[in-house]
Order: sequence, then structure tokens, then C-alpha cells
Amino acid sequence: MLVLASATTTEPAEMNSKRLTVSSFVCSMLGLLLIFEVIRPFHDMSKDGPLAMILWGLGATIAIIGFFVRPRAVALSIAALLANLIPLCGVAAVFVLLGHSTLIWH
Repeated sequence: MLVLASATTTEPAEMNSKRLTVSSFVCSMLGLLLIFEVIRPFHDMSKDGPLAMILWGLGATIAIIGFFVRPRAVALSIAALLANLIPLCGVAAVFVLLGHSTLIWH
């Protein structure tokens, strides 16, 4: 029998905001480690690249959620959002440009 219960937390909202921000930075760092092939779970960039982009998207979403948790840690939330959006947009731009190129290996 599976029992799902939600216990009330005694942690302040500030602690939850910090955890969300740290989680967002962790997603950003894991995505960077995947792109620079420091960690290679699939040993194939066609699988590791999208996984990194998913991590950056998840990190950006967590940063936006953390922005609305009270009390607001505005500077950390914006930094976490940028830490995820900048690499996400950069890699997406490279994929778009490579998709439109007429390079010899296509």
C-alpha cells in the first residue's frame, strides 16, 4: 500500500528559495559539464547535447519559480536564470546555424 502524505514544513520560505536557486545553478553546471564532455553518460553528443539543453531549460524554470517564492532573492534568481538561459540560447543558436549550413559533411 502506497501512502502519499504531505507534511507541513517548518522551514522558512527563504530557505526554499535558496534551495531552488542552488538547484538551478546545479542544472546549469551539469549542462555545461555535458556540453564540454567532462561527463559523458551516453558517449554520443547527439544524446548528450539535448540532455544538456533539457537541464538548462529545467534550471531556467526552477529559477523563475524561485523568483516568485517569498521573500524574493532577486539577485540570485536573476543570476541563476541567466546562468541557464545564456548557454541554452548559445547552443540553440549553434544548432540553428548548423541546420541551415551547407557544409560538406551534411
